[in-house]
Amino acid sequence: MIKKAKKINISLLILSLIFTGLDAYTFQEIPFSWIGYAMSAIILLIIGLDKFKKFLYSKFLITYWIAYAILITLIQYFKYSEEVPDLKYSSFDRYILLRLLVIIFFLFTLSNLYNISNHFSFEILAKIIIYSSLFISFMSLISYFSYVFEYSDFYRNRIGTNSNSIQKVLDACTILRNYGTFREPSFLAVWLSPSVPFYFFKFKESPKLQYLVLFPILSIVLSRSLTGIFGFTLAMFITFIFFAFKNSRNYYLLFPIILILIFSTFGNSLTYKFPALDAAQCPPNSADKCDCSIYDDEEDLAKNSVNLNQSIFNRAKIIVNGGVANFENISRINSYLSEKNVTLLGDGFGIANVKFTNDFNKNNKIIRNNEVQNIYPGLIVSMNNLYANVYFSTGIFGLILFFVSLIQISVSILKQSISRSPILFASFLNILIMYFFQGEELSLFFAYIIGMSLSQKENN
Repeated sequence: MIKKAKKINISLLILSLIFTGLDAYTFQEIPFSWIGYAMSAIILLIIGLDKFKKFLYSKFLITYWIAYAILITLIQYFKYSEEVPDLKYSSFDRYILLRLLVIIFFLFTLSNLYNISNHFSFEILAKIIIYSSLFISFMSLISYFSYVFEYSDFYRNRIGTNSNSIQKVLDACTILRNYGTFREPSFLAVWLSPSVPFYFFKFKESPKLQYLVLFPILSIVLSRSLTGIFGFTLAMFITFIFFAFKNSRNYYLLFPIILILIFSTFGNSLTYKFPALDAAQCPPNSADKCDCSIYDDEEDLAKNSVNLNQSIFNRAKIIVNGGVANFENISRINSYLSEKNVTLLGDGFGIANVKFTNDFNKNNKIIRNNEVQNIYPGLIVSMNNLYANVYFSTGIFGLILFFVSLIQISVSILKQSISRSPILFASFLNILIMYFFQGEELSLFFAYIIGMSLSQKENN
């Protein structure tokens, strides 16, 4: 690569990561996150198609799985003849196309990071992740405190994840959660937490970067996302124990866990609860919006507690004690599995989600305006579990191939140098844990970690 191309690649890598973190915003109705994904194609062209071909021929199992996933999706798409849902913000064809693009951009990013890792030091790539993480953290904290100190939040112009198409940050009698630059607090936590281990790489030129980890961790804690907090904590602890058995005591892996405990215990002064509505506004609003002492159950009480510690740890205890039924996504998946025959080859990405939605709508109705309606009219019901989505989309064959490819990636991580291996392993494991409860599609961040992990070139 020539020097100019290297600088362009660095800039585009940072921009692509940052744009995927701007989930709450659009430009000309195009989500910023999709612009971030599309940048992977530009980087691919700058690096060169010959390098992309070389990556495809490198015998990485993840590329075989991607090829199979694309093929089975196309076959099932052209064969599909069942009910097509009436989508509010998209069409069936467009929805399937977007699912395919996610997989293709994921492949492009894998190739880009694999090839770029052969030209840049691990330190530079780690800094790209850290600078992107800091930008999203600062933006999220500015957004969060806009409600506390009553200045304007950034204009959120992307359709929300709820059926009313609004991003509902402000809600009477609820506790303020850190949405940051995302449509949901959990999205923010899931995006930020895999970046945390990179702050503890032993940087030669910027040794004080590790102290800036305070900002992403504070952002994660203020999101109150159990998936983000406990997925991250578990990944860091498992990584510490695993490498301790290899006579590598990386005590820095415990430092972020300590910070989470400190922020959740002493961060109550940063919490804010939205005031109740006037009594005249209930109805049409429900009574709990005009009287903040009304709660649905113990979990709702814990969730909206001004006490951060209670909101995080008591809520986690209630959910765990309640069993699988309290994990809404797992309960939905189990219900669907009990009605569906074993799938060998899968229904294809997107088509599997449509079938899952049709089944959910058939078995779950509510009465709205004296009419029996779907709970989420015009929306695709999310599985919120990558492994379930892989199974339903690519079948048992695809799921086994996917897991074997993850094992290959893990082995590649463990072959890295002792300064890099724990960091990559913690981030990789963190993402894998969170995929059980949040997210059903392959993320650009995941591709970054895998691409860096597959490269075995030692950079000085």
